[in-house]
Amino acid sequence: MKEITKSITVDLLRRGNTRLIFARQNDALSRKILIALTAGGAPYPIPSGTQAILNVLRSDGQSSAFSAEVTDGGEVEVTLSLWMLSASGETRCSISLIDTEGKKLTSDDFTIDVLETLYDGEEIATDDNYSLLTALMADIALIEETESERIEAERLREENESARITAENERALAESERAKIYDEIVGGNYGKGGSLTLKTSDFSSDLTATLTVDGLGTGDMISFNPATVQDRELAGQCGLFVNPITAGTQVVFSVNSIPTGDIGLVYFIVRGST
Repeated sequence: MKEITKSITVDLLRRGNTRLIFARQNDALSRKILIALTAGGAPYPIPSGTQAILNVLRSDGQSSAFSAEVTDGGEVEVTLSLWMLSASGETRCSISLIDTEGKKLTSDDFTIDVLETLYDGEEIATDDNYSLLTALMADIALIEETESERIEAERLREENESARITAENERALAESERAKIYDEIVGGNYGKGGSLTLKTSDFSSDLTATLTVDGLGTGDMISFNPATVQDRELAGQCGLFVNPITAGTQVVFSVNSIPTGDIGLVYFIVRGST
């Protein structure tokens, strides 16, 4: 059976004359409405990806929303279902447009005049259609949740990248300082340099550690510097200092508290008179 199509125009900005469409009670899937949307009388182009729905308020007070098709010509096409035409009297309708961002735009009303059926030989079946509006809102909520998760993931990625860059800068600074000290040690012609590691296990209960520095002689002076930025922080936290040298190659280090990690040191020996 060929469907019957009624074409109407509905405005999005202003009220117009009530558009009255004839239908018979309990007709089902045999009538279509083709709706051209205008805004203040000017044609309204429906954005790509927009969902169109038909809002229906029957004469018995029951209401629902149903899917509508957007045609290639930019009009809204609706097939009238059994539920829409099951109550005689004036059924009020409007068109809503919902885009992918959840923005909603609803038109002026139009009216379907549902004439009472003259014969009803069977019980009216329950329509299988459900409120599309509820489904659309759920879809939009899912889109918003997914976007929120994407934004949070991007924020965490940026934080991790920032932390990586900071660590890389600190490493580069430590390497630069190490290279500078090495150049002073190796390039100097007035003494001898080297490096050592002051381990936490080197410290005794009296908070001192004694290490042997090869090449340190009587009358020599020796200076120490942390090898890296981390070593500098560890030395500062434990209050590391060097006691006056009293004998040969032995150097005594003291702390206020046992360091939480091994401390790398570089040193330079300034030769004495002997």
